[in-house]
Amino acid sequence: MKKPGLSNLDGRYPVYVILSSRSALERQYTQKGFAMIDLELRALQEALARTGRWDAILFYVDDPELAPARPTFSLRPAVPTDPWEVKLGLADLDAALGAQGEMIGSVLIIGGPQVIPFHMLPNPVDDDDQLVASDNPYATRDENYFIPEWPVGRLPGDASPDPASLLSTIRQVAQHHRSQTQARSWRQKMWLRLSQALVSFYARLSRQSPPPALGYSAAIWRRASLSVYRTIGEPRAMLVSPPVQLQSECPLPQDGNNKAACHIFPTARLGYFNLHGLPDAAEWFGQRDPTEPEPGDDFPLALRPEDIGASNGNGKPKPTPLVVFSEACYGAYIQEKTVEESICLKFIASGARAFVGSTGISYGSISTPLIAADLLGRAFWSYLREGFPAGEALRRAKIYLTREMHSRQGYLDGEDQKTLISFMLLGDPMAEAVEQPRTHKAVLRQIHQPHQPHTVCDRMVPAAASHAVPPEILKQVKSVVSSYLPGMKDASLSLSEERAACTGNDHNCPTAQLGSKTIPESEPNRQVVVLSKKVACATHTHTQIARLTLDAQGKLVKLVVSR
Repeated sequence: MKKPGLSNLDGRYPVYVILSSRSALERQYTQKGFAMIDLELRALQEALARTGRWDAILFYVDDPELAPARPTFSLRPAVPTDPWEVKLGLADLDAALGAQGEMIGSVLIIGGPQVIPFHMLPNPVDDDDQLVASDNPYATRDENYFIPEWPVGRLPGDASPDPASLLSTIRQVAQHHRSQTQARSWRQKMWLRLSQALVSFYARLSRQSPPPALGYSAAIWRRASLSVYRTIGEPRAMLVSPPVQLQSECPLPQDGNNKAACHIFPTARLGYFNLHGLPDAAEWFGQRDPTEPEPGDDFPLALRPEDIGASNGNGKPKPTPLVVFSEACYGAYIQEKTVEESICLKFIASGARAFVGSTGISYGSISTPLIAADLLGRAFWSYLREGFPAGEALRRAKIYLTREMHSRQGYLDGEDQKTLISFMLLGDPMAEAVEQPRTHKAVLRQIHQPHQPHTVCDRMVPAAASHAVPPEILKQVKSVVSSYLPGMKDASLSLSEERAACTGNDHNCPTAQLGSKTIPESEPNRQVVVLSKKVACATHTHTQIARLTLDAQGKLVKLVVSR
């Protein structure tokens, strides 16, 4: 009675849905490979159901009768190559579950985009991404793809025809849930808490305990990274590149600069990375702070796939962070990638239970206040520490970002929208960073579908591209660049205005696609200056983008840079 908000919650019993496509799995892995995958998925379904927390359903969207969710269901097959058809299949499943007092609690997608395709959503900002690959629409019942209703994760395997990687990750998830099958008595719970406290106490005495969290940032935005990392770790323990390079081993003599530059990949339960990523590179890179000139590359190598899960000297792989959040551009870009060509796939293959990253160019702050990916990351870690599973922590973090930006500016602008749709979870949406001795946090849904958030379009229109930037704005931009972004002095510059309504005649954007439902209550009166620059380094070309939002008086109110 003291919690009137509970009357708006959906009281149906949540169900864990394992979603895949039979024909697509057979196409990538052959019928023999599918048979092995199907066997492991049924074992995973049984392991999930035995936990006693939720029931589990194996749902082949193109062959619902292969593993019937319920004998009474009559679900039509969907075309697995059409993401909207797959989404409608999930909506039909949720409606069928609702008739029996159940609902979708979370969704685990099995397979990469070759099996269950990404939704290719319109890009809300002017950058190199034509479209944005996203799993967000699989988390909603309607066309509102900004606000997820349930957690979604994906076990992608890789792009090769060998099912070994996918089979291994399915088994890892199943084994984790089997370990939680038996309910603990109060004595067992007390002993778990006591043993964890004793381990922590003796580790502090010996001062040899591995850090609970790994933080690793490019030097240029380390101040923003520190604000995120302090949620899970000691700020002074965060690594910065340059000069740091994480490696599985340091082959160079440990003296002079080599000692400062080469760090052995540490053992940690949580991993936070705020580095540069590229679509055509397997590695992540740091970036030098231009206000602190030092010799060396502007974008030094920071992390490679082979540095993750490498042997610790006795033939066994080193422990991998259980939950990873990366702000790197293309941090979750897995199209046509194998495990050795992708850091995120290597994390999952090496034992990470959940990896959160962006499928495209991501944006964040130089310093506080936190914006876009930084704001999402801090909220994610906060919810995870409260005890929510990784998928639910990400879902709540996206809702928090939406509410926070509505509170600050009344709507979602381009970088807000892109952050919401581009960040996805690879791994188990019910993954937890630590074994919880207490009752698990509940995952709750609202009875009514979430309201469509207000959005604006700030894409540049061709007519504006031909106009020169007004002198007063150019003066303000130069002042900001000289103070915060001295490396962008020679960048190309464009100007656009935020618009509450967009026709989409010359481009495609979410505001035009979703129509009148997204129009904010008040007309925006801000301009966005976009600085863009390409820097060739060694074997790769790095794209740098800075977005400066100015109010009606020409005052800088927001500054984000690409990761």
